[in-house]
Amino acid sequence: MEPLPASFYGDMCKRNPVISAFDGDIRTFMSFMKRISTLPTYDHNSYARGAKTLFEIWNKYKPLLPTNYYEEHMLQMADFLFGIKLYRLGLWQGYCRYLQQFSTVTIEDIRDVDHFKTSFFPKGFDTDQAKLTFRALQGCCLCAFQLERERGSQPTQKGVQRLLSILGFVRIMMQAVLPHEHLCWLLYNGSLYIYNICRYLMSMSRAAQAMEFLLWACICLETSIPLMTARFLAWRATLYCAVCQCYYDSQANVQAEVFARRALGKVSELGKLEEMSGLPATTETQRAYKVATIKLATMVFKRSVYEPRRKPKGLFRHKQKSNLKEIQSMPWPRTPTERVLMELFEGNAAQFLAIVEALWDTSRRPLQTGMPEEPEIQEVSLELMSAGISILSGIGGSTERARDDSIPTCLNAVTANFTLMDMAAAGENKVSLDAAVKFVKLLFRYEQWDMFCILSDTLQHTVLPRMEGRSFRKSELELRLLDSMERLMSTQKIRLNTKDDTVSEKDRHLGVVMSEEFVGLVQALYSCVCGSAQDVQPDRDLVMDIVLYLWSKCKIIFQRVQVRHWDPIHFLGKMENLDKWVWTLSVLSEVAHVCELADSDPMVLAEMTIRLAMVLESTADSTVHSGRKTASSEDDSLESTPTEKNTETFSMFKKSTVEQLQSVWNVVERGLEGVIRGWTRLLPCDGSAISDMVFMQKFAGPAMHSPAEGGEGERVKSPSLSLSLSLVPMDLHLELLSVQHRVSLKLLNTCPAELQQHAGDSRRSMRPPGGVDIPETMANRARGESVLLERIRKNTISIALFLVQKALLSHRKDQNSSATKRLLEEAVVLIEKAEVEERKLFSSSGPSERKERGGEEERNTRPPPSPILLSRTYHSMTFTPAPYALEEQVCWYHIYGREAEGINLKVRLGDSNLVGTGDEVPASGERLLRVDCLEPNQKYVFAVAAYNAGGKLVGNAIGETTRPLLASLPLPLLTTWAHLAQAAYQTGQHALAKRACSELWSHFNQPKGLQEPGATLEGLAQTKLRLETLQRSSPLLLHLFLSSILMQTEIHIQEGALFCDTLSDGGPLIWGQEARLAECERMLVAIDLALWLNDSSAALQAVVGCYGLLAPLMFHQIPAETVVQVLMKCLAVLTEISGVVKQKRSATTSESLLHMIACITYYVAKALRTLEKHRLAATVIEQGKKVLRDILETVQGPSKPLPVEPDGVSVAHAHELTGQEDPILLYPIVTNSPLKAAFKDLMKFKRKACFMEFAVLLLQRTMQADHLELVLQWGHDIFGWLSRRDEGLIGPKKGPGDRSTSGKELKKYSSSIMEYKKNKASTFWSDKKRKELLQKKQLTALKAQNTERECKAVDTMLNQLAPLVRRHQRRRRLRQVCSEEWLWRCHLNLSIARAHLGLLRRSLENHQGLGAQQHSYSQLPPSLFSLAHSGTLVRWRNMHQHIGVPDLIPPPPKATPQPCLRAILHKAKESGQAATTTSGEDFSTTESSEQDSEQDSPRTQPAVDSDYSEPSVMTTSPTRRTSTQLLESLNKAALHLRRAMVPDIHTQTDTDAYTHEHTHTYNQATKMK
Repeated sequence: MEPLPASFYGDMCKRNPVISAFDGDIRTFMSFMKRISTLPTYDHNSYARGAKTLFEIWNKYKPLLPTNYYEEHMLQMADFLFGIKLYRLGLWQGYCRYLQQFSTVTIEDIRDVDHFKTSFFPKGFDTDQAKLTFRALQGCCLCAFQLERERGSQPTQKGVQRLLSILGFVRIMMQAVLPHEHLCWLLYNGSLYIYNICRYLMSMSRAAQAMEFLLWACICLETSIPLMTARFLAWRATLYCAVCQCYYDSQANVQAEVFARRALGKVSELGKLEEMSGLPATTETQRAYKVATIKLATMVFKRSVYEPRRKPKGLFRHKQKSNLKEIQSMPWPRTPTERVLMELFEGNAAQFLAIVEALWDTSRRPLQTGMPEEPEIQEVSLELMSAGISILSGIGGSTERARDDSIPTCLNAVTANFTLMDMAAAGENKVSLDAAVKFVKLLFRYEQWDMFCILSDTLQHTVLPRMEGRSFRKSELELRLLDSMERLMSTQKIRLNTKDDTVSEKDRHLGVVMSEEFVGLVQALYSCVCGSAQDVQPDRDLVMDIVLYLWSKCKIIFQRVQVRHWDPIHFLGKMENLDKWVWTLSVLSEVAHVCELADSDPMVLAEMTIRLAMVLESTADSTVHSGRKTASSEDDSLESTPTEKNTETFSMFKKSTVEQLQSVWNVVERGLEGVIRGWTRLLPCDGSAISDMVFMQKFAGPAMHSPAEGGEGERVKSPSLSLSLSLVPMDLHLELLSVQHRVSLKLLNTCPAELQQHAGDSRRSMRPPGGVDIPETMANRARGESVLLERIRKNTISIALFLVQKALLSHRKDQNSSATKRLLEEAVVLIEKAEVEERKLFSSSGPSERKERGGEEERNTRPPPSPILLSRTYHSMTFTPAPYALEEQVCWYHIYGREAEGINLKVRLGDSNLVGTGDEVPASGERLLRVDCLEPNQKYVFAVAAYNAGGKLVGNAIGETTRPLLASLPLPLLTTWAHLAQAAYQTGQHALAKRACSELWSHFNQPKGLQEPGATLEGLAQTKLRLETLQRSSPLLLHLFLSSILMQTEIHIQEGALFCDTLSDGGPLIWGQEARLAECERMLVAIDLALWLNDSSAALQAVVGCYGLLAPLMFHQIPAETVVQVLMKCLAVLTEISGVVKQKRSATTSESLLHMIACITYYVAKALRTLEKHRLAATVIEQGKKVLRDILETVQGPSKPLPVEPDGVSVAHAHELTGQEDPILLYPIVTNSPLKAAFKDLMKFKRKACFMEFAVLLLQRTMQADHLELVLQWGHDIFGWLSRRDEGLIGPKKGPGDRSTSGKELKKYSSSIMEYKKNKASTFWSDKKRKELLQKKQLTALKAQNTERECKAVDTMLNQLAPLVRRHQRRRRLRQVCSEEWLWRCHLNLSIARAHLGLLRRSLENHQGLGAQQHSYSQLPPSLFSLAHSGTLVRWRNMHQHIGVPDLIPPPPKATPQPCLRAILHKAKESGQAATTTSGEDFSTTESSEQDSEQDSPRTQPAVDSDYSEPSVMTTSPTRRTSTQLLESLNKAALHLRRAMVPDIHTQTDTDAYTHEHTHTYNQATKMK
């Protein structure tokens, strides 16, 4: 039987049993909830029980109570819940429940006034229910605003949009009631709500968005007649000032002044209306008018004090005042600004208020110091500050001077009893203490250091210590921080701008100096933030600015030893002031946690933590490796850094290894907590961040959709701003996890028993204690490792990271251990399992795809589907109900959940022990089901129950259960693969490394057959990168991918023997080329990625890798088109990254870089000329020269270019060269001057070391000009001079009487080798004299000991050996000289041989009866020799190839003269000329004659041959030449070709002759003895 309604029992009074029972239940509930709200900690079970009780009360009494009575008490209950700050329960079970009877739309869905009226006021505003409806709407707005404020101090973009929606609804509500004067109280309340919300937005730097709503509030108050009274004047003035402040914050100063003047006019109009009404003016009314006038006049003065002083550019400006001292020496009023103050404001308090407001600029940060740029504005600012200083001292402004002997003179007018506005309204001459502190901060901001130091010191040590209150303690801390900052900024400017011996050049260049002021600032920061109570903290913006300032300095220092935080640390011991910098970084980390830096910038906190952890871990490792013992200190710890002690002895370096590792673990743990908290705030609650979206990009297709959209077939959209911001913390989070696992394992190996104490407390952070010395055993290690794994729980990615770090440590202990490979293989299996789970999670996050089976009755009784996951963290999950067939019947949703344990994973109605499972969420609106306080790394299952308006289940059962969901932030799978690849490469597991690298490669690169025009990155490589994957990836992941490319290439080089000094690679040439080009393609992808990252150093490294792969092909001059294309791309990259290429490096590195660029340029230009692309070859040469020139300018300094004439010839030396100039001047002459003039100047430098090189260049140029006769003639002259020089150095075989002549010849030609003896000339003669004196002493001693016969034998031997020794010295000197000329002698002989062959061909072509050759097969295109054009399969890849060793000297081929040559020989034979010998015989004859002629003169080639002695033959007509002359030219060409190929054949002959002669002379001396 259903209970009877209250009307059945009569009147609605307390004697009514239904009313009495209802009131009793309400009172019981209210007392219960009030007791819960006063508890020190949140009790979810009690809250859930209370929420369920209230839900049952409303459902129970709704049909029993009258509607008005029921709704009135419902709103009273909502107001009560709002009062005890249970906003969510009051919103859902109070205001929203009341509004459900009108419409299912929310306040955010209202578009205009008509929509507002039809949704909530279908009967108009004059009904009794309308008042309750307005009350409920206002309560909804207030609860929504308070809930948004509770989310965090910094609202997200979505939170800002929600606040703007609330403001928009309030504006629509005010617009709807504006015509109704009896509802003016709604306008007033609406203006209050708008002001509160807009003030919150203004504090978050959202003034531009709040301005229109404040303007609307002002207009509404002006148009409502009941509100146009003096009673509401103070509130109107507040709104006016808020609008002006919004204008000033938005840099719209003109509009601010105009609006302020308009507001002053409105106040004046209201005053006139009050006078016309005849009402007596009360004290409160007069004060209201005065306060409003002062506020608005201050807003006008904020701009008007500056604008009249501005002058147009170009106008003459008189000398400006430079500082405050020049102004203070004048009588008051001293400046135009002070005169304006005297005219506008009455009393020093009002004047000081105007001064502070005029100087204050909300757009500047606390540490953003400096004067304005315009001179006039600077002068006005100085005048304002001078006036403020005078008012503070009590000598300015009013004629009456206030004097207080208990306060210092400079602050004589300061008082702490009243506010500045109260004294300004009263016309007082005093200044409040808060305003004085604000003014001193302005002096710091405008860099008035002298007055700032005086006033700040007085406030800190004299005034503020006397005062009591939190605000005064806060001001004292802020002034202390500013004072420390001022000392640092002042001294650092002096030290960096002057030549201070204590500052190194590197520190001066970087702008970083470790000084006492720097240490003082760090100590002040720590004591003010960490040493103060939570309710007495300095300004957060000031603390954040100081932290970021100090972090920027520390980051520069630590980047010297570690470029990026994930790079290994090098040269840490060589770092200056290491202990101080590490101490500074530890203090910054501690302060960052206290001021919650992670809420605004989690990336900075993560990088700070990783760098500190890496440095401390490196210190602990060095302690272990060095074996040094450290004393532990009980009173020094990282968490409590002492400010009184000297930081030179950093406590961390005094601890033992275990304590150091524990400190590292604590640092990483706190950093993880902060990063997780900050990252959670950045995560969007729309289903786009529940998994690794970068990993899911590979599987993007028609079936992949965005869970937030709920539509099928939609592709993943581009990343939103919030998602792009959360990518970097995701990878940094994984980095911190990796460091934490590594440190935990090291700590476990050091002292495993310490970790076992925390096995039972897995819910909290594991903080292992120290100071326990227990022997390490296998059992202890196993138990300690179980503790670590229990903390990780079911997070497969974290377990994989743990195994990777364990494998690295195992490899360090034993490089041959099999456990390393096993651990890495287990990690691979876990990562693959995580990939499967990730894909299932993403697919299940969409709408349910159940098939509609059964009849209509079955569908109507079906329970709701499983909810859709929108976000997940370590402690919370957010869901939204999935589309439901019976959704029209649903009024409330209730989520249930439990841990995924056991076999049966079904969720039941009793599973409501988790926080958030006790709330009934309205079916209208956002419908967010949030569950909090979850166990990290634990899996849960959830289900949703739907309730109708009567509180009964829809579908008669709870909904479907979700898959087991892991309570964890989404971790990046690709970054995990990158960590595995690095570990496998470091441990030598190349197969696993290639597996991981291939996984990364497949995700970032688009297959060639599936490339779309706009979906890939246009770059150098044919393999294109996925553009959307690059956009979604963080820079850290992209750098790791870049490293994986280099690792995989290095592995392939080692496996395929693709080294830079080998060509064949153990197989046919074509396969080696293909492998090298494949790796070059990989390097081009690396270059594209490096350019995308703007990492020029990585791009240069990839270019060097391409050069190393192609170096053998370049060395052997193989002109392959693909090689040319790759090298041209590399050269283009070098030109683009010229900034990195030009950086200063060591001499060896710079030389290698120059050599690489020169080789690439030479090879590409030569190959392009071979391919007949001469214009492109010229462009490549110019490009290479430009890059080389830039590098040389960096290494050697800028050099002035030589002036060039219009024809391109250098005119640096207009006078004739003498041969004593720098040989570098000869290069433009050899390359540009006329040939004969160039040869003339060249011969002047024949005694220089570079003579042969320039001679070869000139002969090559002459060959290109087809002056073959000049080549032969100049070659004769050059070889003739070389022969005479060599003879002069060695000396001919002459008698003893010819020694003087030999000496003259030696002196004559010895100057040509002076450049080879520059470094040894100073010591040669001293050594020679020393040896002669030593020999004389030894001979004297020998003669004194031996007989006369023995002495004679010794003299004879010395006489015989002296010529031989001198000859040996001359020959050794000649060999040293000629060793540098071997290469150029080869080229010289080659040029002469080519000239002979050219003359021979010219003679044959112009012979009588013979024309030019119709077909020539002397050159073939290089492409014909490639595999693609040959049409023949070289070999099967799986067949074993036997490659024999080729003969170095092939047998001489038989002479097969061409037909034209045979005809000539036949004619010569008939005419009786001596042409019967074959070409081979001629070669042998010529060779033997040459060897005979050169026996006495080794290293000297014959310079007088028939071709040189008869130059007239070369100049005669080719038709008159005989066959003998043709064969002679051919023989001479062969002779020079053979000399070019065997340049050092005479060196061995000379050595053998010397050895034989030396042995013969020694034997003769021995026989004589």
